[in-house]
Amino acid sequence: MEDLVEGWRRLVRTDPLNFSREVLRLETMWWGAERIISSVFQNKRTAVKSGHSLSKDWAAGIIALQWLLTYHPSKVICTAPKLEQVKKIIFEEITKQFHRLQENSPVPISGDPMKVTGLELGPEWYAVGMTTKESGSRMRKFMGFK
Repeated sequence: MEDLVEGWRRLVRTDPLNFSREVLRLETMWWGAERIISSVFQNKRTAVKSGHSLSKDWAAGIIALQWLLTYHPSKVICTAPKLEQVKKIIFEEITKQFHRLQENSPVPISGDPMKVTGLELGPEWYAVGMTTKESGSRMRKFMGFK
């Protein structure tokens, strides 16, 4: 797995969109999604304006998976105001992209590390989904993650 991760890492660092094209085999991508994905890997911060049907969630699913595979081991925290949004929007996109990765990977990826609000690839190497508004202090929810 380590050799495979190093190959993905080189591919993403060369051009973040290569991961989408070569590994996930996404044939078409809107220029707005391309800008979002590129910005995340080229800048310390990326902000995307709100709007309908801008491919934000789709791009977020790709970015979460790319980040995990580029920065091994790493932790990705995905947030939304409600748990249903974390489950039905964010992690459904991550799940779709992960299954594309399994289908197209030159090295078999065994098992199903996908959870309803998480993806566990190994110790200290995962994505997790959290709410920002439901129950409790927002700051406490993120404490302990580095």
